[in-house]
Amino acid sequence: MNYRKFGNTGEEISALGFGCMRLPEYEKDGKWFVDQDKATEMLLHAYENGVNYFDTAPYYCHSNSEEAVGKALKGIRDKVMISTKIPVTDCKSTGDFRKFLENSLAKLDTPYIDFYHFWVLIRSPLMRES
Repeated sequence: MNYRKFGNTGEEISALGFGCMRLPEYEKDGKWFVDQDKATEMLLHAYENGVNYFDTAPYYCHSNSEEAVGKALKGIRDKVMISTKIPVTDCKSTGDFRKFLENSLAKLDTPYIDFYHFWVLIRSPLMRES
């Protein structure tokens, strides 16, 4: 695996990251679930082959991706970097930013995330008209 420096962070990120938007899912009684066994196998296989950057978001996989990623990477959390996003369009006040962060941390079952991306800035109600 090739690794690249991530800006001035000092972090070395795998050139190939793992996007967790399309983890294996199944539907039961009208509700969607991530197939945790398959997802864990996939994510750990990627890690074993050098991937150290995993990207998720609150609404990926019918809002189940963060939880599945957290479970899959729990045993190697200190060896990987997790990225998630804040859906800025859903933030109606600045207090919502903390709420979304805390929710993502809980779903990922981790005390920290490595990278936090602002998602869909163009339509945010908090953006000022120029």
